Amino acid sequence: KSHFKEVLSSLKDQMTPSEPAYYVADSALYTESTIKNISSEIMWITRVPEVVKAAKVLVRQTSPETMQPIGNGYSISEIGSLYGGVRQRWLIVFSEQAKAREEKTLDRRICKESDSKKKDLKRISSQLFGCSKDALAAITAFEKKLKYHKCVDVKVVEKPIYKGKG
Repeated sequence: KSHFKEVLSSLKDQMTPSEPAYYVADSALYTESTIKNISSEIMWITRVPEVVKAAKVLVRQTSPETMQPIGNGYSISEIGSLYGGVRQRWLIVFSEQAKAREEKTLDRRICKESDSKKKDLKRISSQLFGCSKDALAAITAFEKKLKYHKCVDVKVVEKPIYKGKG
């Protein structure tokens, strides 16, 4: 990530365009220090990674309904930003196709977790515990492992255990 300035400067020196050139790079270019160093001499286009807090917030706050449709299932929203002390124009892009893929993947993950955790839940529910507190602790520990599900209406059934035949 730190070598972008040298590479882009070298590339710029090799080119003599009659019009300004834009350099397209992957999101690894987008660090605060790199943006500060290259923006005074190079025009660039890159994807802002969502690890940048401002980008993450904008993506969550921008509704596809408020975006401008541009065709083929895509919509965009233009936002001004001042990241790393550099004025920028960010485009938030929404894709109906990508949303459908994400929903399909999420459904698959939910089903996969449900199938695997049902077995674990069955094992816990058939296990004998010394007291109800231990049983609740086991279900709480189990629930912490769940990403897409919750345990509701948890009931502890006390079963008396006798020392000998009755």
